[in-house]
Amino acid sequence: SATNILYHLNTYTTSAGDNQWYRVTFDIGAERDKPLGFGKLRGHTLWVHFVGIPVGSSITIRNAKIAPYEFAQTVTDITADSKTTIHPETYNIGVYNGHGHHARQFVNEARVPYANPAVQGRFPILGWNGVEPHVDNGSIDWDRLESDFKDYWECGFSLAMPTGNPQANAHCIWDNIGRFVFNGTGLKMFLKPNDLTDDEIKYYAGADRLAGWFIRDEPFVFNLHEMRGIVDRVTSFDTQHILYGNIFGCQGDDMSATGARDYEDYVNQYLTQVGIGYLSYDFYPVRQYEESGQRFMHPLFFYNLEFASRISRQHGIPFWGFVHSVESNCGVEGQKYPKPSIEEMKIEAFCALAYGAQAIQYFTYGCPYDPEYNYQNSPLDSDGNRTPTWDIVKTVNTEINALCDVFLGAQVRWVANTAENTPQGCRSLTPDMLPDGFNAITTDCPTGLCVSRLSNGNCEYLMVVNPDLDATQTVRFDKSVDCMKVTTPNQKIPAKAT
Repeated sequence: SATNILYHLNTYTTSAGDNQWYRVTFDIGAERDKPLGFGKLRGHTLWVHFVGIPVGSSITIRNAKIAPYEFAQTVTDITADSKTTIHPETYNIGVYNGHGHHARQFVNEARVPYANPAVQGRFPILGWNGVEPHVDNGSIDWDRLESDFKDYWECGFSLAMPTGNPQANAHCIWDNIGRFVFNGTGLKMFLKPNDLTDDEIKYYAGADRLAGWFIRDEPFVFNLHEMRGIVDRVTSFDTQHILYGNIFGCQGDDMSATGARDYEDYVNQYLTQVGIGYLSYDFYPVRQYEESGQRFMHPLFFYNLEFASRISRQHGIPFWGFVHSVESNCGVEGQKYPKPSIEEMKIEAFCALAYGAQAIQYFTYGCPYDPEYNYQNSPLDSDGNRTPTWDIVKTVNTEINALCDVFLGAQVRWVANTAENTPQGCRSLTPDMLPDGFNAITTDCPTGLCVSRLSNGNCEYLMVVNPDLDATQTVRFDKSVDCMKVTTPNQKIPAKAT
């Protein structure tokens, strides 16, 4: 074979149609400092750059496809004396609106390495619009505040947002300045650095019950520089506590309002410019038609999960998911967010966990006042008293915390779907994806299942979630191996076929 090929152009074309696959094998010459180009797809040439490859090496690029704006960066290790196949999902080049891009491995831009912020034995669970102190004649009702946070802990939460009272916050995270509000719980609290001086940031950085620093919620692109400034300020004093930021979920194709060209551009700019260290996004999928009262799942629910799981793995960071726990308007005429039910909250929480989420957040815990959205039926009412939703949230959180050993630190091997009509962005489950000894996973419902394969330590898990708001499904495992069913609390019993 030749060893001096530097350029290999027009090896194949798309004359048979854009969807036709071709196979090309080529040798790499001694002068490996120049690019090798081949093919003309839709008027574009694919260029390959190799550095430090031994003379005489032969590499096959299988199914390298040029398509509009495709990203799927995955690390591929190439070692001596071994055969390495570069799959299409790990090799990308393309265009978007006339702008070229190519695959690359993202550098983790986090200023603070991610670490689980919750106390040991509890899954990270955070409630928005949480407990607020009751103030009478300028004095905090400390007994009520301590009792309310004990209820919050009992409900299964482990992380808290700051209250609107700096004095109350200080007595939550310090146990040596008098009344310790978090007494009898394992709660930790985020603080907002924008509300603090530099000296106060340094002071609070030493508190045992500090969870981290709240940077910003739902930024637009023009906010990212400001966010990075806050991150730089905080990390000049504290690099031990995580940073909190949360972004918009994908609502559709048009993301121009955020200042980004599309959702992937929005998320990548956020992750690379701000450096939070993990991805948190909010998207609330369960809607209700106001006229008929029928509930339905937004078609982008699984797309958002697929995207968050994929891009967080590409950046080498975890992601956090959300559960909607309050009834309100949703900003779409004729639709609303319905009164919370255990079905929808379990679907949102456990689908996120199936995709590898390393924290669950609730919007909301308390009941915000906003005439536009008309919030109601949150876990606490406007007076801070429990509602029936509180008991539902406790039930869901109890199950999550009981399975903390399964989900905390879990790595996603794959996620697939068995629906007759595969949800947008998802893969259909095929037998070859299943572990050895499993032939099929089937159900009696056309909605199908969300099926996930997780690894955690020395354990391998198959997880199935029923995403149907109304139907109960019977699941059958066609298997020839013995395995255990993990129940709540975290017990294991022999698994049956059905």
